[in-house]
Amino acid sequence: MAVRVFLTVWLAAVVTAAATQASTAKAPRFHVIAHVGPGGGYSGDVVGERHYAYLSSRAGARGDCPAQGVRVFDLAKPSRPRKIATFGRVPGTWSEKTIVRRVHTPGFDGVLAVTSLQACSNGFGGFALFDVTRPGHPRRLALVRTEPRGSHEIWLAAARGHA
Repeated sequence: MAVRVFLTVWLAAVVTAAATQASTAKAPRFHVIAHVGPGGGYSGDVVGERHYAYLSSRAGARGDCPAQGVRVFDLAKPSRPRKIATFGRVPGTWSEKTIVRRVHTPGFDGVLAVTSLQACSNGFGGFALFDVTRPGHPRRLALVRTEPRGSHEIWLAAARGHA
């Protein structure tokens, strides 16, 4: 009985101390060091690799489909992001998801980007693979159709020595 009372009191003290600490802890402070207005509608996911940011795009709320692809920003000077390229602009599509990974296989050593291509109306649907080893000069490697409307949730990883 004494052990049960001790554990109950101890647990109550720990919970009270944790609640007090949580309520008095200062919230982290963040400040904006730069802002880029990419223009042209809605943006999708953003992914970083080295000092580059890859900003995907998506269809608008009104059903418009601007096919903006993936915009690449150089963040070497974080206070001055600079757009250096665009890739994945396929008419009649939107590309909300992009994954960028360094890949080393027997057939490729560099940086790959895969982006989803979702069809608007009768547009192409699938995904596209790009060599972005030189982010300012992306090179399309493959365009893969998937039925019926394309892909959304995608991933890029190594498996058995291949991407």
